[in-house]
Amino acid sequence: MKTGSHEVAVVPGEELRLLGEASPQQVWTATVEGKLDFVNGRVLEYFGADSETLTANGGLDVVHPDDCQMVEHRWREALITGDPCEVEFRLRRARDGSYLWHIGRAVPLRDAEGRILKWFGTNTDISARKAAEEERDRALLAERELRAQEERASRHWAFLAEASERLGSTLDYGTTLLNLAKLAVPTLADWCGVDVLLEDGSVHPIATAHADPDKLEVAERLRRTYPVLPDAKGGVAQVIRTGQAALYAKITPAILRESARDARHLEALESLGLHSAMILPLTVSGRTFGALTLVLTGTAREFNETDLAFAQNLASRAALSVEHARLFNELEKANQAKDHFLAVLSHELRTPLTPVLMAASAIETDPTIPTELRADVSMIRRNVELEARLIDDLLDLTRISNGKLQLQPQCVDVHELLDHALQIVGSEAAADRPKVLVAMKASAHHVQGDPARLQQIFWNLLKNAVKFTPASGEVHIDTSNPDPQTWQLQVADTGKGISQGALSLIFKAFEQGGREVSHRFGGLGLGLAISKALADLHQGELTAESGGLDHGATFTLRLRTREAPAESPKPRPERGPAPGAGLRILLVEDHETTGVLMLRLLTKRGYLPQLARTKAEGLALAAGNPFDVVISDLGLPDGTGFELMRELKQRHGLTGIALSGYGMETDVAMSEDSGFALHLTKPVDVERLDTALRSISRPAR
Repeated sequence: MKTGSHEVAVVPGEELRLLGEASPQQVWTATVEGKLDFVNGRVLEYFGADSETLTANGGLDVVHPDDCQMVEHRWREALITGDPCEVEFRLRRARDGSYLWHIGRAVPLRDAEGRILKWFGTNTDISARKAAEEERDRALLAERELRAQEERASRHWAFLAEASERLGSTLDYGTTLLNLAKLAVPTLADWCGVDVLLEDGSVHPIATAHADPDKLEVAERLRRTYPVLPDAKGGVAQVIRTGQAALYAKITPAILRESARDARHLEALESLGLHSAMILPLTVSGRTFGALTLVLTGTAREFNETDLAFAQNLASRAALSVEHARLFNELEKANQAKDHFLAVLSHELRTPLTPVLMAASAIETDPTIPTELRADVSMIRRNVELEARLIDDLLDLTRISNGKLQLQPQCVDVHELLDHALQIVGSEAAADRPKVLVAMKASAHHVQGDPARLQQIFWNLLKNAVKFTPASGEVHIDTSNPDPQTWQLQVADTGKGISQGALSLIFKAFEQGGREVSHRFGGLGLGLAISKALADLHQGELTAESGGLDHGATFTLRLRTREAPAESPKPRPERGPAPGAGLRILLVEDHETTGVLMLRLLTKRGYLPQLARTKAEGLALAAGNPFDVVISDLGLPDGTGFELMRELKQRHGLTGIALSGYGMETDVAMSEDSGFALHLTKPVDVERLDTALRSISRPAR
């Protein structure tokens, strides 16, 4: 070949051939046009071909098919530009047909004027380096994937923790399921529906959520218009029947057509852009009561088995929360039914006691009745009051066990309350009662408490001490201040005492220290249980000690003291009207015996009562007659005393006294709200009713 005045040999000389053969690399040369014209022995060994074959086809047939186009392009580009060429590609090894990575380098040989005379190239095996790089890349990829999984797991656990908190934030069944739907969107899905299985076997949509507010109404309307058919194949119905989750990684048009009931249904489904879905069973204790449906819309992402496992965890937690809510609601209903039963029972037990107590108290105070008869009537009155006390104890025990007993705390002088309780016990004194010795030594005797409930504790302790102590014994009532912050009451007696076995049970309901004690002394054993609970509600402490049977017992009550209020001049009490005093009373009572007896007794005491047996009669009497005050039962044949009082207050400006066998806190509150000034719980004697009338009314002028 000639270039200008020089002649250059294109066939390598012996020195070049020897140099190429000595190299451990594949060495080759090519013409200016890029045609191979020399390869060394390493090339021939690798490709298993002779020099003529390789140089004839240019060697591209041994390049990996995926790399061939790239290599040809880069080589052609180098031939055009004259720049050195370097490229990584895979070459097929003849020995085993495998492709190993090589780096090919080619540089041009130029003459003095810079013209390319020849290309010199090498192929270097870099398969070991490539394998190391691939291993490193796999390790990095695995590490990134592990970190991504850890991050997903962390987010999932954080989400599940928040879900558990929000699902457990309410005990309302429907709210819990709605929270579940709102939790899922948009964190897990674009659309969510919750369906529940009803007792009649139908499936009811109870909650729907959608990331797009405009499509929420469409989704809700669609679920209402086309409810789940319980016997349908696939979908929600099958998940509820089998308790097995369903994964629809890709919702195809065929799936939509199979799910649609009609053309309009299919059109609505298509408008939601459903792409991927999961349906999870809501199962508790092997019972599937509903299903959670999660849907992705208008996205390339699809649900997978990992998503399904996570969603099943959420569904399990939701099912447990729903079950808790359901059980709580059932318990609430049972408690309400029990409370209603006890209230009705109390009313039915109290109502017939009212005329008996009224008649007995009226006869007992009648000076014309012989002394012996008055003693018998007094016994009747005490037993009626005892019966009423037992009813109150049962109701108090129920309120305490349900956590519904509410205190009305204020600053009270416990010595005054204790003195009043002692007067009550003293008024019941008889010849067979023990001597009661009192020593009120506490200098600090004001506490924050409910005066009525504290007096109930005192009365129970005093009554028990007197009840279990013979006439020859003694009951010691002592108060003291063990420290400035504590007021202490000790009620010690020399009576029956308490065995060591019964001492640990003395504050439990219906316990009285054994069958023999119960049989001998009577009662239900509720007083001490109620007293202990009331002491606890006051943040106080009530304890019992005894040396054993026939060695007496000591009950100790401790309460926290508070500073006594500043002394203020007490206003002179206004004199109420004398009994009767021409007070005009509208008496509304549907219990015939009670109504007739109250009418007679009130008239005898100088009042001017008129009797109505229904709400309508009461309104009619008030419309035609002036009245000063109303006394009304609450349960009337044609309405309630609450309704009557509201209308009488609105029309005639009247106030009144509610007289009822219902005495729960809610009953008292409703009485106040409807306009009654006082709520008296049956049975009520005439003296108590008389006092109530004095406190709220004035005679007509």
